[in-house]
Amino acid sequence: MTEKRFILLIVIIIAVQIKAQPTEWKIFSTKNSGVFNPQIISMAVDKIGSIWSMMKSGDILKYDEKQWINIDLQISGIPKSSLKKIVIDKYNHKWFLTNGYGLAKFDGTDWTIYNKSNSGIKDNITNALAFDSLGNIWIGTEENGLIKFDGSNWIQYRTGNSDIPENKITAIEIDKYNIKWIGTWWSGGVAKFNDTSWVVYNRTNSGLEHFINDIHSDRNNNIWIANQSGISRISNNVWSHYFYTQAAIFKTIAEDSKGNIWAGYDRSPTYNKFSFMYHDGIQWISFSKDTIGSIPIVEIEVIAVNDSDIYFGTYDRGVIKFNSNNFTLYDKINTGIQNDYVKAVAYDKSGNILIGTYGSGIVFHKSDKNTTSWR
Repeated sequence: MTEKRFILLIVIIIAVQIKAQPTEWKIFSTKNSGVFNPQIISMAVDKIGSIWSMMKSGDILKYDEKQWINIDLQISGIPKSSLKKIVIDKYNHKWFLTNGYGLAKFDGTDWTIYNKSNSGIKDNITNALAFDSLGNIWIGTEENGLIKFDGSNWIQYRTGNSDIPENKITAIEIDKYNIKWIGTWWSGGVAKFNDTSWVVYNRTNSGLEHFINDIHSDRNNNIWIANQSGISRISNNVWSHYFYTQAAIFKTIAEDSKGNIWAGYDRSPTYNKFSFMYHDGIQWISFSKDTIGSIPIVEIEVIAVNDSDIYFGTYDRGVIKFNSNNFTLYDKINTGIQNDYVKAVAYDKSGNILIGTYGSGIVFHKSDKNTTSWR
């Protein structure tokens, strides 16, 4: 990758004088970058390291570290504002989940649209997407269950023709044995599917609460589930539930290079002692207000992990980095970030950090892997 001056790309749409920032930060406005809508809702990095960013308006931008390219979404019958998430598969195809218009795929040249009228999706609201090791595509819908697509045939799994417990799918995780773990809404819990039979876990047979937000299969094939009541784990068919008595809401789960499981704590009406915690395989290790110093207790929206650093995107305090038991806060007070509501964080293949803010565009910061500091 060509060596460049380390930069921070931020969209600023209000015409105000910006106070001086540290020299390592550089502000890019709408006049000198390709970003023209500051509300970033989803980001992904493709196989060659280009950054794909999706804005609330549905506009798509690709940045290859040399130029911004506006991906003009002239898709017949699909308004750009209906797009809600971008996913990139192993073939470098870009997939877009939509709110009311099915599933869109971009292969680099052509668009393919899958919806109720031309495919077996059966639902135009798509919530989740995953790819198994056999090349099958698994699609979670809003009202019509789970869809499998093998490239030719469509198979629908819903409450009327299978043992899936709920037709609103919120999360899909596929473990190393190619078993599908399907998160549902309301009281459906999680369904385990091995392509032949179903096992459903809910509060009646496992203690698992409902409203599934995220599912993660760790390196030991334990399944971790974030929901509206806490964190749950199934290990060797034994269930463990954490933080349920505090009614703590968790949105996201991530695993670091040591195998620790980090939980993205959102909020709890009775439990606001900490934001940062991980499970080391035996117990939860949490960082209290006393141990993290001036770092605020915050709601975690997203977690991104690389070899040595963990980044937490927060609801209203920017990005917090964890490295070797130290926390560092990057927000609009000590950096050029103009909005502290972070909806997306990702690493590219070189370890550079991409931060999607909800109101002030994209932050791109090139990081040297040989140091814990940012240039």
